[in-house]
Amino acid sequence: DLECFLVSLGLQIVVVNNLKSAVSELDKWSSRIAGLVLSGGGEISGVGCSNALPEGYVDLIQAERDLVERFLYESFKARGLPIIGICRGAQFLNCSIFGGSLRSVIGHVNTLNTFHLTRHLDSTHIFPEAIEGACYHNFGIHRDDLAAGLVP
Repeated sequence: DLECFLVSLGLQIVVVNNLKSAVSELDKWSSRIAGLVLSGGGEISGVGCSNALPEGYVDLIQAERDLVERFLYESFKARGLPIIGICRGAQFLNCSIFGGSLRSVIGHVNTLNTFHLTRHLDSTHIFPEAIEGACYHNFGIHRDDLAAGLVP
């Protein structure tokens, strides 16, 4: 569970809902925030990802979440704070922010999967080598889908 893992690292969690109205609350607690986690759950909307999803695919339900996450990304980037994307969050960063793409993944939704993590640069190695979890989206990032400058 992501929340338990982050708390075990001594981090305080602030949950932001997916509505644009939540963004107005950012100033109330932003000075206490040390980083941003764009979490999983569902698909990215496809808005702003013309090369990412099948032609004609747009999920308007997720479009508002994408707008909120784009605002949060820009805000945290401007402040020089760390940003990590997990599952949907990684897809959002790859496609909506950096211009990469996605591809359909068959048999992936609501099944237990093992994810092998790659370590880069001067990682503090706080993450395990592999984790298990369920997936709630039909798309994934293949190495060939990564935006320029991103590494697996």
